[in-house]
Amino acid sequence: MVKLLEIRDGVKTKNNVFSYTSDNIIREGDTLVVFESGDNIKQIVMKRNQTFQNKFGAFPHNDIIDKLQFGTKMYSKTMMGWVYILRPNSHIYTSSLAQRTQILYTPDISQVLFRLELRPGFRVVESGTGSGSLSVSIMKAIVPTGHLFTYEFNQVRSQRAIEDFQRLGFYPQNVHVTHRDVLNNGFLLKDESTGEFLVNENTIDAIFLDLPSPEKAVPHAYKVLKRGGKLCNFSPCIEQVQKAVQEMARQGFYEIKTYETLSKDFSSSHHNYQSFKQQVKPTIVTEENGNKQQDNLGDTNTGNLNKRQLKQKDKGMLVTAPKIESRGHTGFLTFAIKF
Repeated sequence: MVKLLEIRDGVKTKNNVFSYTSDNIIREGDTLVVFESGDNIKQIVMKRNQTFQNKFGAFPHNDIIDKLQFGTKMYSKTMMGWVYILRPNSHIYTSSLAQRTQILYTPDISQVLFRLELRPGFRVVESGTGSGSLSVSIMKAIVPTGHLFTYEFNQVRSQRAIEDFQRLGFYPQNVHVTHRDVLNNGFLLKDESTGEFLVNENTIDAIFLDLPSPEKAVPHAYKVLKRGGKLCNFSPCIEQVQKAVQEMARQGFYEIKTYETLSKDFSSSHHNYQSFKQQVKPTIVTEENGNKQQDNLGDTNTGNLNKRQLKQKDKGMLVTAPKIESRGHTGFLTFAIKF
């Protein structure tokens, strides 16, 4: 336990955008999230003498830098509306991400992090990088002493990923981005300057695959995983899952299980309503004919009314209802353990 604390204290890393500071003040160069509504969330980088514009008006960066805290409700210059200035977290970052490819969302990401049992100090391999949605969540789970080795087939996307991870404060201390076709060339990786292996056989704690032909990458994954290491494969089609599972079993993986994660969103609101007694007009029975005659509450003839009925107050309750639009099938997650 003491040794682990010494290692963590000895690692000098730049704070990433998810790290909290004592004063929580927004500084120049910080990445923040502008929350306009539930379906309109944007990321911006703070730069002096620049202005963020939206339908509510102008929000000068100079009015934010060194002045406002994360979580502040900020009005536009014209006072036509406001936005919330938020610190990114994994869920908000994914929701506001500029997508270069189809990405994983929070329900699937949570399953990956949980079932791979990621924790600080883990060495993780990912292929492909894509837009970096899952990459950021993985790094957040394994910092400060862990490291992510992510591989991307497309050179432009791999370069964009480096720029994003550097802006977020993870590169290069917590992530290494490699432009490579892992289906043909595998995961073994050397440091170009020293020649030492960064990724060698039996050195990786967990691997995530998001590839068009995952069965071709399974043998390479088995080679670099530690004994007891875990593999996760994401595939949108069941035919891809069948081929990947067959190859996993052939390589010697066990505890092979496939999951589909579906979420159902609900909206909530507080509804006020009158009690039933207030909605029904009081009735008075006359002695002459015994017929019931209605009388308004505003009339003066209320002597025969129940006093508790007159004092009855409005009631309220929390009402929930499923949202009409919800995400359906995204893909299948297959997990396996190296024996």
